[in-house]
Amino acid sequence: QQPSGTWTVQLRLPGKDGALLGERDIRVEEFVPPQIRVKLRPLEETNRYEISAEHLFGGAARSLACQTAVTFEDEPFSPKGWDGWSFGNDRDYIRPNFTREEDLVTDDDGRCAFSICYPANCGRPAEMIGMSLEVPVIEDGGRPVTVRRTERRHFYPFYIGSDLPPVLAAPTDRKAPKVRVACV
Repeated sequence: QQPSGTWTVQLRLPGKDGALLGERDIRVEEFVPPQIRVKLRPLEETNRYEISAEHLFGGAARSLACQTAVTFEDEPFSPKGWDGWSFGNDRDYIRPNFTREEDLVTDDDGRCAFSICYPANCGRPAEMIGMSLEVPVIEDGGRPVTVRRTERRHFYPFYIGSDLPPVLAAPTDRKAPKVRVACV
């Protein structure tokens, strides 16, 4: 147990008179709350986002490492006013996936922009795509401050649906069942 305060850590070559390779001042405290605030917002261009980081008691959080972690999953398409209708293709689905990018750094304004692309090897979604995005920004002391965002995205320009009941009983009057189809 060392008392809190500022300490200097030195790295030296072995031996009594080992050469100093480097040193750094560190702060030792019982608990240090996050020192930065991180925001994430979509940009005007499709699939582009911007991270912005700022010190809570100061200006822009410059030259901080950032990472992105993204997962995609199937989301249902259920538009308002279409109760009882089914949309999509049950044979399509998004395969398990996880994409990470680690070589991002905030600029002098504490900002960093990046793109997200839907991986081709994930397959076609049955309906919509659910995206979960997690972005940690690493403070100078090595601790991550993370912001999260979830979105629902359209993969298809329109969705074909029907009001087909889940189970079709054999018609007793030999008339074909009526099924409505719509493109939304």
